[in-house]
Amino acid sequence: MNKMTTIRIFMTGLVVWLGVLAGCSVEEKADVEEDPKFFSYKDQDFEIITYEEEYGDYLEAMDTCDLKDVYHSTVLESFRTQAFGENEGYSLVSAEDWHFIPPDNKSSLEKTLVYLEQEEAMILETIQKAIRNSVDLLPGGDKDIHVFPTNPDNTFGMGRVDDLSGVTWNEEFMLITIGRNFSEVELKQLIAHEYHHTVYNERNEPRYTLRENAVVEGKAEFFANQVYPEGESSFTEPLRGRYKSETVDLFLEYADSEDPRIIGDFFYGYPEQDIAPRAVYRIGYQIMEKFMEKHPDMPVEEWTNLSSEKVVEGSGIGG
Repeated sequence: MNKMTTIRIFMTGLVVWLGVLAGCSVEEKADVEEDPKFFSYKDQDFEIITYEEEYGDYLEAMDTCDLKDVYHSTVLESFRTQAFGENEGYSLVSAEDWHFIPPDNKSSLEKTLVYLEQEEAMILETIQKAIRNSVDLLPGGDKDIHVFPTNPDNTFGMGRVDDLSGVTWNEEFMLITIGRNFSEVELKQLIAHEYHHTVYNERNEPRYTLRENAVVEGKAEFFANQVYPEGESSFTEPLRGRYKSETVDLFLEYADSEDPRIIGDFFYGYPEQDIAPRAVYRIGYQIMEKFMEKHPDMPVEEWTNLSSEKVVEGSGIGG
């Protein structure tokens, strides 16, 4: 073997070795970048957590087991540990919260799960876009986004549309439910709304008065409208007819109340008592509109951190 042959063999081996390394590096990098459930933006880390396997197990057991027991053991236990930690969140997921009612319409749930699987790429991309646009306006900490299929048995009608709703308990995560009837802008608005709740919770101790609930929801809805002004929402509809004054007067009367029944009436509506449907959101948004008319240059972070008492006072409502 002459010197040139030795050099050719060495160079061939080197190219192959470097090619293997490059291939591994590119493949590993692609795995990280192409997983849309994990992403970072402006020093914030996000994870989208879905529950296809858990709901699949639930579907298999629906016909043979108690629905509540099997829903807790398959879906809610997984959610509890991933959202709250190994030994936390028991009381919440055990409560009679409408987000945790076990679905019993098997056919409808199956169709929703099939739809979510088919549209997963669009849903994940939409969530990512909404998070990034929200962060641009209001930076915060790391967040998880948990995604459930909408319960077809839900009759509360609290979603942005019938098949889209969300809830936030702390600064670390949100839970959203998605069905088969929504638009991308409605999903984006929902994500922006719930994201604002998480950032608000980073900076404020929770309080449970009617006033606090209204202002917190009004801030989140106002924020979502700033991020996506092209969207429309029944949560921001002005109060009309007898509700225009009566609902606001009742709100001001009970503003300091922590009674869950009163607060619930303002969330869901109580027409017999002149409380409009979704009054908490609609009054809260009205308060924020009036407040921002008087303080047009106030930055998002500043009004986000402002107390509910100061926001109501600054709005001029009830004054």
